[in-house]
Amino acid sequence: MNKMILIQSLAVFSVLFFSCDKTDNCPDSENYTNSGIIIDNASVENNCVSVKNRGNYIITNQQEYDSIEVVKWNDTCDASLNPINFNAYSLLGMYQRGTCRVNFERNVSTDSINKKYIYSIKVNECGNCKTNYEHMNWVLVPKIPDNWTVEFISK
Repeated sequence: MNKMILIQSLAVFSVLFFSCDKTDNCPDSENYTNSGIIIDNASVENNCVSVKNRGNYIITNQQEYDSIEVVKWNDTCDASLNPINFNAYSLLGMYQRGTCRVNFERNVSTDSINKKYIYSIKVNECGNCKTNYEHMNWVLVPKIPDNWTVEFISK
């Protein structure tokens, strides 16, 4: 009887252990997928400063950019943000968070009838952990025309 239970237990263990797919198709670290009219990821923050207020940002000129409040990590830090050419680009930022390993699917499209850019982000969370991951999702887009708006959508 005990031999039969041992054999059945080994059989069940073997099926469970060897039939599992060990790859979880999760990114090893944060991952971004850009589409639409996004030109590039924007490196606004550096490893010495971060933006103080999380939220949605529409930055179209240097004056708006300079008014972003930042937090310095120490007193020896250079608190300036990385330069951006606002003659050619506008900067959009959309705060999102997820847990464990995260993929941000970012898309910016235009709606010329309603004169607006639409910035949408789908957050794909992967893995089984409690680590929070936060990101501002800064992107460069073609200069937003005058009298246009931006709609932010979190999916």
